[in-house]
Amino acid sequence: MAGPLALFPYARNRARRYGALWIDSLAWIAFGVAVYGCYQYMVAPPWDTFWMVHSGMDSIGYPSPGKIRVFSTINSPEPCAMFLTLSLLAMLYHSRANGPMRIAGAITVAACLALTLDRTAWLTLVIALLLVGCFTSGSRRARVYVTAAVIVVLAFYLAPYMPGIREIVGRIDTFSSIQSDISYQARLQFYRSEILTIIRQPAGLGLGAAGVATKLSSGSSGALLNFDSGILDILLEFGIILGPAFLVGQLKLLRDLHRRAKQECTQKSFVPIALAAMLSIDASLLSANNLEGIVGYCAWLLVAVAADEVESRSSVSCVNTFAVKHRKHGLI
Repeated sequence: MAGPLALFPYARNRARRYGALWIDSLAWIAFGVAVYGCYQYMVAPPWDTFWMVHSGMDSIGYPSPGKIRVFSTINSPEPCAMFLTLSLLAMLYHSRANGPMRIAGAITVAACLALTLDRTAWLTLVIALLLVGCFTSGSRRARVYVTAAVIVVLAFYLAPYMPGIREIVGRIDTFSSIQSDISYQARLQFYRSEILTIIRQPAGLGLGAAGVATKLSSGSSGALLNFDSGILDILLEFGIILGPAFLVGQLKLLRDLHRRAKQECTQKSFVPIALAAMLSIDASLLSANNLEGIVGYCAWLLVAVAADEVESRSSVSCVNTFAVKHRKHGLI
């Protein structure tokens, strides 16, 4: 989690020159990831099946065509799904591609996202799209919602012909019977046990106390190797004082960014997508820590680009105000 956050100052310093390029690159890299993900699902290449067999993961399906939970070029379905979610948001909102190309790319990414079978990412995408509508208006909002509507309509008619549709529908059906869902019940039990651990360790256990990092101290059988809660992960690592302080500081940054953008930017380009991405990721912390890894890097990149945009517009506004004020007094 410290690694992605360390990207923020660098990206903030370079965003004025490369920000738009980064956002467009994010969208088109996701398109390549999605194309390969669909190929992976239908063909099950031997190098991917080798990884599935020897990685020891039990949540990525079976190493045969049509049985894989797609992870594409990323190590597992969960980060792949969240990466595609943020990228799809960028593609719908900012991509400079024309209409047909943008819709084709978005459909491909959405199809691959569906094949990951990751419910958290699906809900995160819905939350992010709703938040974009709250943070923007006019043609930008219409562009996002119209494109999303077209994708939904096409998906409805193409769904019977889509590979893996039975598994996708079965995954969606679990939302209606969440109380009996095995994953849900396991996560509840996990919350009960780890809350007691956090109470016993109020100062926290430090960075690397949970997740894959535990392999360094306890091997592949680390007790906290699979950590299914971002909130508890932060509290366990930072403690019950620094953990909430981190989250409050992050929310304050987003609040200030939104307030300044609302006051100073008439045509906000990156602020709505950055706010929607980060807040929707915060909502997903109930099931996974998406502030780390590739998803964390993408989220902080978006926030850095948005922060630079607000700062640059603020500087221009101050210069214009100074010029108008002194022109009235005949100083310039």
